[in-house]
Amino acid sequence: MNNLLKWLTLPLLLTLLVTGIYYWSYQRLLTGQDQTQYQLTKKQIKHHLKQTSVSNSGQLKQAQLITDANTRDLLSARTQFQQLVATQGIGELSIPKVAIKLPIFSTPTMATLSAGVARYFPQRALDASGNQVLIAHNFDGADVLLQRINQLQRGDHLFITNQSKIYDYQVQQNQVVAQSQVSVLDNVQTTAQLTLIRCEGGAQTPWRRVVVGRLVAQRPITQRLSKIGLSVDTNNLTNETQLSVVQTNFEQLTIFVSSHVFNFSWLISLLGLLLLSWWFGISGYLRTNNDGSN
Repeated sequence: MNNLLKWLTLPLLLTLLVTGIYYWSYQRLLTGQDQTQYQLTKKQIKHHLKQTSVSNSGQLKQAQLITDANTRDLLSARTQFQQLVATQGIGELSIPKVAIKLPIFSTPTMATLSAGVARYFPQRALDASGNQVLIAHNFDGADVLLQRINQLQRGDHLFITNQSKIYDYQVQQNQVVAQSQVSVLDNVQTTAQLTLIRCEGGAQTPWRRVVVGRLVAQRPITQRLSKIGLSVDTNNLTNETQLSVVQTNFEQLTIFVSSHVFNFSWLISLLGLLLLSWWFGISGYLRTNNDGSN
């Protein structure tokens, strides 16, 4: 018995370790705990807006490529998160009431809708005019992206920034509508409003969760605004350097592990390691057992 434990302890410990890593990573995936801290500069935003000045026909072609998302899309977006923010980020959405803080992307794609929120109408400027429509994928059962907006009530605040100004919206409506009710997308000329949209329910659901906020205040960025959850650094507003990611070394390690362990190459490598350790343990036990018998 002691000889068996001697040879099988290592493969057993490795199996428990790998199982624990995958369970932990999956839980982080479903709760959004590996979302990266980030900052955007004015120069980046201007460049992204210039690159994504699209026509109505271009937007329609892009929208036609968007389908129901699954866990694989969420995983892919997590691994691309920093790159997506650095290449397509134009601002930030913050909802302190439900602890939501997400990057705003210039155009809707499968990746951007799985990593943050995107403008449904890229041609509408991100400012205090009209109806700002921001959308995101919904992963049923996962506490990520706009999942918690169902908890918002009338009077709660929604903040967006384009790194020049802060726009403060107050929730007026929170409802579930049919997918065919496209009037929520209409551009409103008389008032400035923010509309958040995600799917309500599982795959192929015909329902949409819609939260509408009315603009109540706007102001230039003149101070750190950590109280409303925006990662704005006024010392960096005119900085022309690359995206600055705010992470400790441990956070970088945990984000890297949790976002890569589901990749095919990692799966094959870890499975191969486990099989090798079990082969080594079992063959070693059989060899020493046979030697003892002789």
